[in-house]
Amino acid sequence: MVNFAIPNLPGASDIYNKIAGKVDSIEKDVMSKLEVDASVLTSSLSTDLTDLKAKTGDMIPELPSLPAVNLQAEITALASLAVGSSAHVAKLASIGTSFGGAISAGGYSLD
Repeated sequence: MVNFAIPNLPGASDIYNKIAGKVDSIEKDVMSKLEVDASVLTSSLSTDLTDLKAKTGDMIPELPSLPAVNLQAEITALASLAVGSSAHVAKLASIGTSFGGAISAGGYSLD
């Protein structure tokens, strides 16, 4: 296995080294307690696993949440409404708010 702790090594990462060290520590702890009850092992590992999750979160940021809106479904819903009705105008405004930038970037217009 590559030693990522070597300075200036391509791919070296302090965060990765901390995660790899924590995984190694957890593995050793589990292997040393194979004869212990599972409940004892669980309580022993909960702190280590929480720390591992935090270290992994530092390396992999949370994904942004996106609204569950689908342009194709929104256009289909718009097409089913009477042109000029208040529902049609509201739906068109909603589509413009949600997708206006991407639509104009693609060279299209809602007008």
